[in-house]
Amino acid sequence: MRKKDFWSGLVLVLSALAFLAASLRLPWRDTGYDWFGSPGFVPAILAGFLSLGGIRLMLRSRAGGAFYDSLAATPDPCACDAPEDAAESAGEREPAVPAWMRSEPLRGALTVALCGAYVFLLMGRLPYIPATFLFLAGFILVFRGAGLPRSGVIGAAASVSIWFVFYKIFAVFLP
Repeated sequence: MRKKDFWSGLVLVLSALAFLAASLRLPWRDTGYDWFGSPGFVPAILAGFLSLGGIRLMLRSRAGGAFYDSLAATPDPCACDAPEDAAESAGEREPAVPAWMRSEPLRGALTVALCGAYVFLLMGRLPYIPATFLFLAGFILVFRGAGLPRSGVIGAAASVSIWFVFYKIFAVFLP
């Protein structure tokens, strides 16, 4: 696993450098905005984060003996206890999960339907912030991420934050 992590980290760093080089080739001064409004700014930031992740993976593969020892001690490092097994062992009862939540094809179809409703029904008919708020809050609510008040707060905060970052900071006009 250490060897695979090292090589995966190296591939991430090299990919990040390629993305950084491509983002630096984009126009930085001809946009009419400051440097943070140029088309290469966001890809350069993402390339930086990708390279940091790759470097961390490479360093952990070289110095992270305790991490790999703990993985080797478990029978299957990729397996997790099922939530009902964990609840039984703790003596708690897990709330009942609806049958449709156990069906992966149904969850996938519902995800596609919600995204389609967002793109084809909400976008263009409502301003960006209310459309994104309805989509995010509805998505969180349907997939039982939180109750109605928390879904509303998360949807509102996320939609306003996304709008602010893209519209005010990066000068990207949202629909």
